[in-house]
Amino acid sequence: MGFLAVQLGRPDVAVGYLSKAAESAPSSPVILANLGEAYRRLGDIERAISVCRQAISVMPGYAEAHNNLGAALKDGKSFEGALNAFRQAIELAPERSSFYDNLGLTLLDAGQVDPAIDAFCKANSLEPNDAGTHVNLGVAYSRKKQFEKAIESYRDAITINSTLPTAYSNLGNAYLEINRIDEAAAAFQDALTLDPTLAEIHNNLGNAYREMGFLEKAVAASRRAVELKPDYSEARSNLLFNLNCLHGLDVHAIAEEHFQWNHQHAVVFHKFITPHSNDRAPDRRLRVGYISPDFRDHAVARFLLPWLEQIDRSQFEVFCYSNHPQVDQTTESIKRVVDFWRDIFLQSDQQTADSIREDRIDILVDLAGHTARNRLLVFALKPAPVQVSLIGYPNTTGLETMDYRVTDEYADPPGLTASLHSEKLIYLKPSAWCFHPLGDTPEIISSDRSVRPLTFCSFNNFAKVTDEMLQVWCKILQAAEGSRLLLKSRGLRCPIVRQRVTELMGGLGVASGRLVFAAHEPNYSDHLALYGQADIALDTFPYHGTTTTCEALWMGVPVVTLAGKSHVSRVGVSLLTNVGLEELIARNTDEYVQIAVALANKPSRLGNLRSTLRQRMQLSPLTDSKAFATNMQKTYRQMWKTWSATRA
Repeated sequence: MGFLAVQLGRPDVAVGYLSKAAESAPSSPVILANLGEAYRRLGDIERAISVCRQAISVMPGYAEAHNNLGAALKDGKSFEGALNAFRQAIELAPERSSFYDNLGLTLLDAGQVDPAIDAFCKANSLEPNDAGTHVNLGVAYSRKKQFEKAIESYRDAITINSTLPTAYSNLGNAYLEINRIDEAAAAFQDALTLDPTLAEIHNNLGNAYREMGFLEKAVAASRRAVELKPDYSEARSNLLFNLNCLHGLDVHAIAEEHFQWNHQHAVVFHKFITPHSNDRAPDRRLRVGYISPDFRDHAVARFLLPWLEQIDRSQFEVFCYSNHPQVDQTTESIKRVVDFWRDIFLQSDQQTADSIREDRIDILVDLAGHTARNRLLVFALKPAPVQVSLIGYPNTTGLETMDYRVTDEYADPPGLTASLHSEKLIYLKPSAWCFHPLGDTPEIISSDRSVRPLTFCSFNNFAKVTDEMLQVWCKILQAAEGSRLLLKSRGLRCPIVRQRVTELMGGLGVASGRLVFAAHEPNYSDHLALYGQADIALDTFPYHGTTTTCEALWMGVPVVTLAGKSHVSRVGVSLLTNVGLEELIARNTDEYVQIAVALANKPSRLGNLRSTLRQRMQLSPLTDSKAFATNMQKTYRQMWKTWSATRA
């Protein structure tokens, strides 16, 4: 009865039966091994390990006991011990495909992807009709970014077992990675047809909808994920990100949603917070730690690395906690300019918090907010005395344990947005941003209006390009006769998205021939070079561009923006003010249209901007990395002195 209960997923029942059986037959390795597995499934890892080892001591050659020990050690994050146990099980029973499968899963958890692929392939050769192993192989190929192979593996799994939601979900994730977004959405919908209660798949479907610019659907999917799984912090973070993009929402309501994230997911960790014993000397050398999934070829790195290189190492010791397995040239560049590097993507929130305390970090800085792979729950554990939100996300974290949020007076005018934040706002002067494109960038090409029409453009994430945004752009195109609109986003690789844009704008009098859809350029230099085909960039609202605005200006293309009432819709105000282009900041949609059309009718002005904007940026605070580093050092020092002056 105990064996059957384990197989039926009732470990609580199994433990009762098997414990009694073990009392009667304490030397039975079969009973002990199954009892260990039952304890593992109950979450009692220490007892599971102990009982499995007892089974092995009784019968060292019992492969199942070694396998169950490996599973328990894996759950306890003892990967090396788990790998040894699974390898011993395989040596004793090399014909068991499930042992190779377990070995592969543990290798994946340990970050050893190539050996994991070998293990899954061996399992497949022994049992080619095991759909689960094909799914696992697909996951391994995805880790290698071999997404076509991953898709093939997931399809093989579906051929074997068409009722496996995980196979469809993982297939959808692989499609997302290669920008086949409509196919991703279809795969997620297939998974939900099989099981509509899976919160993770509703969340993934929301991600696909967001990439396609279907914001209402994205919000609905995220909300459904949260309804099904109230403790699903990632889904609620996605919901918050989506809310930033929607038109017409009250900024206080959005802030309240962020505060609710804190109450739902973070407050529960407050009971684990312990006092900090950091040396309170106000002028000593400080340890500053940065947490991010984006220490790689990512927008965040373009706003971090330039000034991080300038930090005075005699005053600050820099730690980076990376939450992403990808390593590229930008990663290596960041590693070279910091003192200590920690990979945390395989660690739990508590393990990461413990590591930060062991490193005796004085100031801990978040660079992600509610974006993908964030580690905000580490901040909920308050592992450092001072915690700061800096770049990466254009809104409050909502966390009570986040002490400060760095901004400037243009993005967050004093008195306007303070109530929308859980953090105390710290104003850098004159700018909260320091940009550099990193690497070689193409030269600016002179615009030749004799060979192409005047071209407006937007290269923003298509989540920001709402129907309301397209309607305003239609007004600009109608008023600027003969002009066209160049759009570039990974979402535009989806035929459904292009059709939506074409039909909506066509219905408002803009012919399809005036729309140009550019392919997503993975090569950064090619991406920047595309600005050579544009004359005026149109910022999105309510969610402004940041990187896209800086890149357009760097490539000699002026940007028109619309000022709003919260940080997310005031970033463009700060960027344009800091390069002396305040005249391109609109106060309402009518003015936005007027500014864009007036600029389009001034070819000499456009020519002058194209030839001078890069130099203007180079002379502006936006690229003054030395001054920015000095400002950040003063800011960190003041934060530290404030904390050190508090009573211990």
